[in-house]
Amino acid sequence: GECEVPAHLSIASVAQELPHSQRPVIEHVIDGDEALRDHERRMQAAESAGDGLRHAALLAEYETIGGYTARSRAAALLDGLGFEAAAIDRPIAEFSGGLRMRAMLARALMCRSDVLLLDEPTNHLDLDAVLWLEGWLRAYPGTLVLVSHDREFLDAVVGRILHLRDRALSAYSGNFSRFEVQLAANTAQRRAADDKLRREIAHVRSFVERFRAQ
Repeated sequence: GECEVPAHLSIASVAQELPHSQRPVIEHVIDGDEALRDHERRMQAAESAGDGLRHAALLAEYETIGGYTARSRAAALLDGLGFEAAAIDRPIAEFSGGLRMRAMLARALMCRSDVLLLDEPTNHLDLDAVLWLEGWLRAYPGTLVLVSHDREFLDAVVGRILHLRDRALSAYSGNFSRFEVQLAANTAQRRAADDKLRREIAHVRSFVERFRAQ
C-alpha cells in the first residue's frame, strides 16, 4: 500500500534502544523537544560569534517557545511516570531497564508532535503511572495512534478503532468496548447474509438438478 504524509508533519515515537549514557535523565527527556534544543544551539552560536542583536532576538523567542519552562515540563512528565524528584538529575544509565523505558516514553511525550505513535506504552508502568498517562493522552492535541493489549487503557483513551480482517481495514467510532459490540453485530449480520446466500445456492442447485434433463 501507500501512505501519504503532509510536509513538515512531526511524528513522535518511543525509541526501542535503551540509553546507556551518563546524561542526566531530565536532560535526556528535554532532548525530546528538538525544536527547543535547536534554538539553544542557535543561541549559543550567536553568543559565540558575538552577534548581540541575533542573540537578543533568539533570547526573546526562547521564552515564547517555552524554553524557561522546559525543565519543569520534563520534571512533570518524569513525576507522572514514577520518577522520584531527587533522582531526575542522576545519569540515565544508573536506572533499571524499566525506568529507562519510562524515560524514553517521557522523551516522546516531550516532543512537539502532530502525530504520536505508541506501541504498548503501559508495559513498564504501574497503576498510578497508567492512570496519569491516560489523562495526559486524553489531553494530547495531536493525533494519537496507539497499539495496546490493555482493554481498560484503550477504553479510557481512544475514540476510534481500526480493525484489520481479511486484508481489509475497517474503522469503528468509540472505545474498545463499543467496538466489540459493533463488531459482534456486524459479524452476526455477515453470518446471516452468508447463511441466506448458502440457502439460495442450495435452492438453485436443487432446481437445476430437478430440471437438468429439460
